[in-house]
Amino acid sequence: PFDFFKPVDAPPPPPPPTDEVARLRPGKVGTLQLLESGDVRLVLGGETFDVDRGLRSTMAQQICAVDAPGGQVTVLGDVGKKLVVTVRPDLDDWFKRFNVDVPARAPDAEPRE
Repeated sequence: PFDFFKPVDAPPPPPPPTDEVARLRPGKVGTLQLLESGDVRLVLGGETFDVDRGLRSTMAQQICAVDAPGGQVTVLGDVGKKLVVTVRPDLDDWFKRFNVDVPARAPDAEPRE
């Protein structure tokens, strides 16, 4: 028989978030650098990224804050411009680590005239 008055075990706690952004604490995340040339860089966690303008969009977009537990959505504003952030490789370091000798020509190739 089923006991209606038996206390129900509490559900297990949710697993820790695996998303890197979800694990961030409130506060400063990175630094935007505006260079004399007009270029913009983002320094984030020891990595440097290039920041460029994105493509213009023809559809309306808005940025919203979602409070899932409270069941509320707050519109923060319209998206006017977009930015594209790309990795900025350290080419000097990359070339130092790239130590594969590339022959000028294949060993069995005939010399060109």
